Amino acid sequence: MRTLQIANKTLRRLRHWSVTHSFRIYNSTYVNAMEVTRVPRITQADVAACDFSFTISEVVAKPYHHLALEDQPIATSPVVPPRNKSYGFSEDDFDEPGCAASVILALTAPEHDVGGGGDDDGANKGRRRILGYAFAFQDWNGMATLNTIALDASLRGKGQGKRLFDAVVQWASEEGIKGIRVESQSNNVPACRFYKKQGLSFGGYDEFVYRAIDEHKTETALYWYYMLDDGDDEAGRSDAKQA
Repeated sequence: MRTLQIANKTLRRLRHWSVTHSFRIYNSTYVNAMEVTRVPRITQADVAACDFSFTISEVVAKPYHHLALEDQPIATSPVVPPRNKSYGFSEDDFDEPGCAASVILALTAPEHDVGGGGDDDGANKGRRRILGYAFAFQDWNGMATLNTIALDASLRGKGQGKRLFDAVVQWASEEGIKGIRVESQSNNVPACRFYKKQGLSFGGYDEFVYRAIDEHKTETALYWYYMLDDGDDEAGRSDAKQA
């Protein structure tokens, strides 16, 4: 796949910074200082120190229709040996010409909260570092496509992914968009569990979309939907259950 609070729809610019070293979070005090902010662009330098990779130790088990059952956990099959996967990062991913609306949301923390623990000489005071981001745009069918939601490995399981997703939902609601569509893959089980936990409905799958790409040919695209129109939500969930 290509994942909260925004004060308003006004575009606010972050300072750009250069990343000179890798980092890890050492304590939980950074959580309250983290912010989700709408930004005009994210560069390779902004996220160079982030680890967006994940470990594949299991895949979603077939038949996939069980994903539509709200109260049933996701069935999986083990992957031996486990392997790592990364979607990579490209600034070109933010270019969606012709779309009616789009948003880039950055999850940031103060530099001193994500540094290596050394003395702060004040040079980084007021500066913030990106630890995750989401990119969504209004697609041809009037729905929003959540193209990317990415979070540094050190922050996963701490509620920050939900903050990013909630910000996308808020943006879509303010734009009058009636639903959000997102794709995950059968080997990204954590993402599937996350989307299901956020209340997304399973809308279907495509086993052929990656067949021509050797390194991804065993992956299945899984599609999830979050409907913002209450009147259509129950119908959408009912249809998904029958898929």
